[in-house]
Amino acid sequence: EAVSRIEGAIRNVPGVISVAATSALPAGGGGFYLGKSFLAVNSNRDAVPGAWDVISPDYFDALRGQIRAGRAFSARDTATAPPVIILSSSLAKKLFPYENAVGKQVRTVRDEAFDREVVGVADDVPYFALADTQSDVAYVPHGQQSWNTMEFIVRSRLDSGVLVPAIKAAVAGQDSRIALAEMKTMDSCTNAGIIRPIGWEELEKAKLEDAEGVTIRDRAPDEIKTLDGVPRVFLMVKAFTSPPKSLQR
Repeated sequence: EAVSRIEGAIRNVPGVISVAATSALPAGGGGFYLGKSFLAVNSNRDAVPGAWDVISPDYFDALRGQIRAGRAFSARDTATAPPVIILSSSLAKKLFPYENAVGKQVRTVRDEAFDREVVGVADDVPYFALADTQSDVAYVPHGQQSWNTMEFIVRSRLDSGVLVPAIKAAVAGQDSRIALAEMKTMDSCTNAGIIRPIGWEELEKAKLEDAEGVTIRDRAPDEIKTLDGVPRVFLMVKAFTSPPKSLQR
């Protein structure tokens, strides 16, 4: 699928340490921020609101976050495998204040007619803004809930002047219909605030000739900055696997 192809192409770039896909970049960096309500199954506690983030298995590795209990997602967490979920530490404490959340069952209110097993509890990652100290986020594996748009996080020690064109070339070599929408370092995201993601309206205006596959307008990156000499690159890559009818030819 498109997301796996993009992730694999970027991972093979020399100097890339880790790469992961997510439906919403941390610290308000861009993407689709979705809220849901969660219930602890077999509990009389009220539903707890939180964010819903679709991620690939290497998400926490790319962010240098840690799984505090249980495990991270893996390639085995597919659509045919038992439904699973990872909770941020703050959300786990609200849903299961007196017990270990790992192994428990969680259900989303009105959205899914089945339970998900909590397989991990992760560090709180700043979600809506860098200043967030607590983030109530539930993570589900992309293998179990495929989205047609995803963002990518890349960690590398390469100079951004080398990294950016190398990644562009690698992705283009994988599929010439794929183009990178935007690349920003974590530092530049922090300085600029929230990055406005590209929407369908802008794609309409782009008058793309081939909308059958993964396509988007290319944008030049802003000035690249580094933090402690290590580029933190947010790749604003939109992977459209199911374009709207108005873009289909």
